[in-house]
Amino acid sequence: MSHKTFHYAFAAVILLPGLDISAADTAFSCARSAERDVPKVMVAPPAPVATAEPAAKVVEAPKAAPAPTPRELLRSWLSSHVPTGGAVDDDGPAVVVTHTAQKGDTLKAIAAAYIDLTTMYGEGEFMGALLKQNPGAHFGVLTPGFKLRIPNVVTDVPKAGNDARLGWPKEDNGALRGIYANATMAGHPSFPGMLDKMAARDMNALVLDVKDVTGYFTYPSKIPLALAVKANRHTTIGSFERVVRFAHARGIRVVARVTCFRDENVGPTRKDLAVQKKGGGAHVAPSKIIDWLDPANEEVQSYLLDVVDEALAAGVDEIQLDYVRYPTEGIWDADFKLKERGLTTTKVITDFVKRVHEHTSKANAALSLDVFGVVAWRDKRDIEATGQDLRLLAPHIEALSPMVYPSHFADGFNGYEKPGDHADVVAIGTKRALAEVAAIGEKTVIRPWVQAFPWKTTSFGPQYIADQIKEAKNGGGVGWLAWNSGGEYGATFYAVPPKKTVVATK
Repeated sequence: MSHKTFHYAFAAVILLPGLDISAADTAFSCARSAERDVPKVMVAPPAPVATAEPAAKVVEAPKAAPAPTPRELLRSWLSSHVPTGGAVDDDGPAVVVTHTAQKGDTLKAIAAAYIDLTTMYGEGEFMGALLKQNPGAHFGVLTPGFKLRIPNVVTDVPKAGNDARLGWPKEDNGALRGIYANATMAGHPSFPGMLDKMAARDMNALVLDVKDVTGYFTYPSKIPLALAVKANRHTTIGSFERVVRFAHARGIRVVARVTCFRDENVGPTRKDLAVQKKGGGAHVAPSKIIDWLDPANEEVQSYLLDVVDEALAAGVDEIQLDYVRYPTEGIWDADFKLKERGLTTTKVITDFVKRVHEHTSKANAALSLDVFGVVAWRDKRDIEATGQDLRLLAPHIEALSPMVYPSHFADGFNGYEKPGDHADVVAIGTKRALAEVAAIGEKTVIRPWVQAFPWKTTSFGPQYIADQIKEAKNGGGVGWLAWNSGGEYGATFYAVPPKKTVVATK
């Protein structure tokens, strides 16, 4: 009997009329005895009574702000880039940029400050547009408060970095066809016209110096060591990004050429970074390696990595390393300090290229190397002298550009009295490079340099260049690059006739 049953029984005994106390005791005892004798039954507790609870307060998620419109993005970008005195007006049908002359302002200074915000390339041309747009403007010092309207302002925010990269073309196995341009060419007003000529001929690549063997930058670098050694003394353009933008507008990829261990500025200026002499000390003139940096020096390598990163930030499509080797001339008294550091030339060069590739891969850009054509013949002396072993380098690059200029092969090569007169030397060298890469199972693109200069050849001209381009393909090359250090590409443009009319998108 449960406790609850027991209470009911006891209550019944008390209330029955005529029952005496003893009988009640007897009944109580019987009830207790019965409770012990009867198994306990678990009785479910009464169901809880549902009570109404106050409704939970619904908190609405904040509404996401609408994405800014292209016009708002443009206004914001322009506002963050105008110099002191500049203003952005977005009230009319178009975004307008104006400048209020400050004390000492000249038209040239204003042009330099604003040209990156426009669709114009040369500062001279831009100054002419400023004069035309603003009657009363002149080349002297402008009166403070004089207001100018900036013409030809961009209509879209220019892209940079990863967003700007075009990458290799998807067609024709990603073949790049193009020419090399030096700093002087990049800074000339005719540069956009040259890009138009290239695009009309389906040339889709421009190799442009970031810094060349002189050690001077094409644009104003912000790298601490570059500033310390005054490597910006001979810049020809104000912005590398703007050059990339103009090339991309025509479908032309920019291959940023970085000369590595030959630097005619840093070497003599920072002698501690240069190749040292046996017995200690840096080389002095007339040594042929006075301008060669020590490839194994950590500060040298870090500097070059900074150069690569700065070019990548400008939106280039590919980094091309040149002079990524040890010097081979005038080294009789050079001490590379390899043995004491447990190094070899090939290990130093390969490890450096591997470091650069980590940077380019992270930025989704390609990496290519310029190498002597002769290293494809795998002569041990050439490999050890330069540090360039194609079988070690190929896994860490996307493209290899052997300099297979016919004129650079010794008389008698392949039985030719004058190799410079034989365009098929390009095919021979390209096949050798391909064989080196294939020997280790790699599929690195071989994109040879062809000779666009009249040295040691009796047949230079458009046909000579056209024949080399043909031989590059016959040898298994994917695309080609034409080299003329002075920028004389008349013969090259005749060798590759126009195929279409190109209009730049911006």
